Amino acid sequence: MNLPDMQKSTSGFKQIPIKKVGMRNVELPLQIFHTGLQKTIEVKGNFSSYCNLVESVKGINMSRISRTLIDVIENNDFFQNKNIFAMMELFSNTLKEAHETDNIFTKVKFDYPIYTASPYTTLSSPEYAHIVLETILEQDTLKKYLTVSRVGMSLCPCSKEMSLLKNNLCESDLALVNSLPENLKNVILQAGFGAHNQRSHIDLTLEVIDSITLEDIFVLLDKAFSCPTKTVLKRPDEKYETEVSYMGGFFDTTYNPPKFVHVEGSGPKFVEDIARDVADQLQEQLDVSISDYVIVVNNDESIHSGDILATAVLTAGRKLS
Repeated sequence: MNLPDMQKSTSGFKQIPIKKVGMRNVELPLQIFHTGLQKTIEVKGNFSSYCNLVESVKGINMSRISRTLIDVIENNDFFQNKNIFAMMELFSNTLKEAHETDNIFTKVKFDYPIYTASPYTTLSSPEYAHIVLETILEQDTLKKYLTVSRVGMSLCPCSKEMSLLKNNLCESDLALVNSLPENLKNVILQAGFGAHNQRSHIDLTLEVIDSITLEDIFVLLDKAFSCPTKTVLKRPDEKYETEVSYMGGFFDTTYNPPKFVHVEGSGPKFVEDIARDVADQLQEQLDVSISDYVIVVNNDESIHSGDILATAVLTAGRKLS
């Protein structure tokens, strides 16, 4: 059938180049290798792709994007490849040839299931992390970006310090506490009247230069919260979460008397502390598996009216911002 193809026109339009033109929100089933479960899973991928357009051409072939996506996904065994960017690399190179351009941007968003155990009763519970993979192909250089979003808990250090029992006692009361047996004294000195918590959101974007697993990033982010959160908690788990976020550890009641167990990286944290703790862990990966990062932390404030967020943004001080 001989139908006109207007996008190939070279006249009758304004001769102005376009930096970015394409499609977004193309939803397709996507099979990926889950490095935590060590098996293939299927997620719903939300794809976007763009390219540049020279001033002498009216438009790109939009349907070519979705057709190329489907062809690449259906005809390649990416689910056997632990490199999460393998599909994106092939898609970018295929579209570069199809569009006859030297600039291709691709993105896919999906929710990645994580199965973690509750801290004390070790009950398995599923939760989802939002993942974004992006590639920018410029001539023969491919840049790869990974964004991971994670939710945890923060506890306000200022609120905790004001609530501590030892800060609300007179001199004679403190002298009495210090005269108590060591185990009892330690419990009392760490006790308080409570502190307010926030739900903390970390959005981490990495420029990737070598192999990296999502599970490694989840572990890194969870260490930065006052305490990680779980989908399912029984009462012993809730005791653990409350004490770890407040004290940076918990009292293990399987000992007699109960023994305080320190949990590395946990405890009261401002939004600034969380951002710095993520950055501190990423520094050793710079120029090894990543070349740059941006950390955005938002805490949902719990003691203010309105939808107030405490926000911190921290970068490696390179190109990303």
